[in-house]
Amino acid sequence: MAQQPIIIFHCEFSQKRAPSLYSILRKIDRKLNYAIYPKVCFPEMYLIKDGFSSFSSSHPSFIEGRYLKMADVKTSMAGEGFTGHNKKKVNQMLAANY
Repeated sequence: MAQQPIIIFHCEFSQKRAPSLYSILRKIDRKLNYAIYPKVCFPEMYLIKDGFSSFSSSHPSFIEGRYLKMADVKTSMAGEGFTGHNKKKVNQMLAANY
C-alpha cells in the first residue's frame, strides 16, 4: 500500500498565499473525489500557524541555514527588477547567503 503524501503549506506569515493555496487544493481534491467523499487524494494537509517566520524562531533546530525574511530579499534585490516572483533571482540570492 502506497503512503499518502503529507502536504504542508507555508509562506512567511501564513496570512494570504499559503491559506489561499491550501483552500484551492482542498476544493479541487473534494471536487475530484465527489463520488467517494469523504475519501480524498490528500487527506493530510496542514498550514503552518503564523507562517515560516514564527516556525523558524520557535523551532530553530528544524531549520538548515538561516531564515531570510522576504523583505530582506526584496531590499537586497532592489534595482534588479525583482518583482517578488522571480525564482531565478531569489535562488541566486539564497545561494549567496548560505
